[in-house]
Amino acid sequence: WIPKHIPNCNATEKRKVFNSAMARITGNEHMNKDEMKVAIQGRKDAVKEKRLVSKGVSRKKNGGGAKWKEESNQLRLQQSGNKKAVNAQQLE
Repeated sequence: WIPKHIPNCNATEKRKVFNSAMARITGNEHMNKDEMKVAIQGRKDAVKEKRLVSKGVSRKKNGGGAKWKEESNQLRLQQSGNKKAVNAQQLE
């Protein structure tokens, strides 16, 4: 480090991280205050849930189960839902 540079470097402030999802919610002119609060809280809950899932923490209080089992069950539900949708389209 150059001694002349140190005072300038220490004087700078860290930039605030831009949150594009929050900007979309708060910048939406078609939503009233109550809808914005609900959307913001829902987003916070979704982010919290995503972090817990990525860490492998289960929110179930009764033993939980393995992470792979939960993912497998979700995949099976998605596949069965896709099959039902395709069958409904073919019937029409």
